[in-house]
Amino acid sequence: MTARVEQGIQLCWWILLAVVIAVVVFIRIHFLAIPLEGDEGEYAYAGQLMLQGIPPYRIAYNMKFPGVYAAYALIMWIFGESSVGIHLGLLIVNIANIVIVFLIARRLIGLIAGIAAAASYTILSASPSVLGLAAHATHFVMLPTLLGALVLLKPVLTKKMVFVSESLSAVITLFHPKSCLWSRKTAIAAFPAHSNDLSFKDCGRKM
Repeated sequence: MTARVEQGIQLCWWILLAVVIAVVVFIRIHFLAIPLEGDEGEYAYAGQLMLQGIPPYRIAYNMKFPGVYAAYALIMWIFGESSVGIHLGLLIVNIANIVIVFLIARRLIGLIAGIAAAASYTILSASPSVLGLAAHATHFVMLPTLLGALVLLKPVLTKKMVFVSESLSAVITLFHPKSCLWSRKTAIAAFPAHSNDLSFKDCGRKM
C-alpha cells in the first residue's frame, strides 16, 4: 500500500470522526434547554447551595459522595445557574472525554484505532440507554478516570506521575467510593460508573 493511499484512508477516518462528533454536538446543543432530570435537579440544588456558601449535607443530603455536587457548582459558576448552563458544561466534559479516549487508543494501538474509539465513545456516551443527554455523575467521573489511565500509559512512571495518578484516583472516589479500585503495586485505574436562574430545590424530586 502506497503512502498516498494510506494518507487517503487516514483522511477518510478523520472525516468520519469529524462528522460523528459534529452530529452528536448538534444533538446535544439542540437539547441544551431540556428540563433537568430527577438526579440532575438534586445535583444542581446541592451545587447551588455550595455556591451560596453552604457546605454539602448541611441542608440537603443523601448517601452520595459530594464530587458531582462540586462539579455542578463549578459548571453553574462558569455557565450560569440554569439547565442550559448545566448541559453546556456536560458538553464540554463530554468533548474532553472524547479527546482523552482518542489519545489512549492511539497510544495503545494506533491512529485509526484512536479515531474509531473516539467515534464510538461519542455515540455511546450520548445514547438514551445510558441517559447520555443528562448530566449524571457517570460523565464527570469518566474525566479523571480517563486522565488517570492516560497518565499510566507513560513508559516510565516517575514519582510525579504516580502522584498525579493517585490524586486523580482520589478525585474519582469523591464521586463514588466504588468507581475506582486502586493498587499501589500495579498502579491500575479500573472503570466501574426548564428552569432559568431559578432555585433547583424541587428539581431533584422523582416523578
